[in-house]
Amino acid sequence: MHVEEAVAALVVPVAEDHGLTLVQAKRTQGVMQLMVEQADGSSPTLEQCAKLSREVSALLDVEEVIPGAYQLEVTSPGVNRPLLSKADYDRFKGRTAKVKLSGKVNESNVWVGAIVTATDDEVTLQCEEETVVVPLSMVKDAQLEFGKAEMAQVLKGGK
Repeated sequence: MHVEEAVAALVVPVAEDHGLTLVQAKRTQGVMQLMVEQADGSSPTLEQCAKLSREVSALLDVEEVIPGAYQLEVTSPGVNRPLLSKADYDRFKGRTAKVKLSGKVNESNVWVGAIVTATDDEVTLQCEEETVVVPLSMVKDAQLEFGKAEMAQVLKGGK
């Protein structure tokens, strides 16, 4: 089991006790980042993040699942929320996503476009010039982007 998986297994029930959902556990360069959101998908409050951080920090110290020194960071996904599952693509249908691939589809390994649909095997993006179908097995990294559609929504006074 990878460190991130071990940490996630410990964090998920604690986060749920605080009304939060773990989006991602990620370790990079001595930082263990826990990305969380409220159960309804909204951003957590600073107080929620601080409480979760204190409780998880104590739990991780006892369980010793992270080798070496690390800094714990509890944060919201923010504007550029990662897309990690079919459920994420379904939830954010119509929003702009940036998808980086392990290989090329239609001569490119990076696509930015509105999420049209997703299946268990692929996601369809409406890009400026074309519609692209991307196999999920080739997705190396995917995240929401603050694109034209999102800017138009903000200018109209929406969320």
